[in-house]
Amino acid sequence: MKLHGEGARLRTLWRPWVVKKYLADNTTPRLHIGCGGRRLHGWLNVDKYAGDADTYLNAYSRFPFPDGAFAKAFSEHMIEHLDIDKVHHFLSEVFRVLRPGGVFRVTCPDLELYARNYINDSQEFFDQVLAGVAWKREKDPEGTWVVRGKGGAFMSCAARNFHKHRWMYDYDTLSSCLREVGFTDTRHQSFQHSVDPELAAMDNPERSFESLYIDAIKP
Repeated sequence: MKLHGEGARLRTLWRPWVVKKYLADNTTPRLHIGCGGRRLHGWLNVDKYAGDADTYLNAYSRFPFPDGAFAKAFSEHMIEHLDIDKVHHFLSEVFRVLRPGGVFRVTCPDLELYARNYINDSQEFFDQVLAGVAWKREKDPEGTWVVRGKGGAFMSCAARNFHKHRWMYDYDTLSSCLREVGFTDTRHQSFQHSVDPELAAMDNPERSFESLYIDAIKP
């Protein structure tokens, strides 16, 4: 049954069976957090709203998985949507459900990259950002009216109510947060470069120009 939006919460009714079967069938369990409409074969794809997800997950609650259940985890452009007072919990839960030696690949808009391109007056960079806003202009012309030029493009990513983003991260900030919850090895990566080739291959090319990439390894 495909349930969308808040109705997806009903999937918690059969979630224990889905999770148990997935873990039993996979010797290298992999967790895709905030999958949206991108359902990956061989992964447990979880999301709060997406109807294509394997099961429901609220990132603000305790993850419904045993300690050390997964060999790797992936989350792409999701963490910036979390309320900042919930980020500690979210990262702690990812750490808990990873096996020792497990890798968490996390990506999000890169504050340093945005700032550098703003200072360097990179029209090419911000034209790409503005191109990604085109659909929203059609849907909400008044709400996007001030989004113009490099400053508007920058703020479209930083503003709380525009893309429902809650924060912008640079490597120092997010790496420090990951280490605080227990990851002892955090690596600043680039598009499709990772300690794990499978994780590298999952990066979305459309977001590569603006993204921060981090591999965090559980000791």
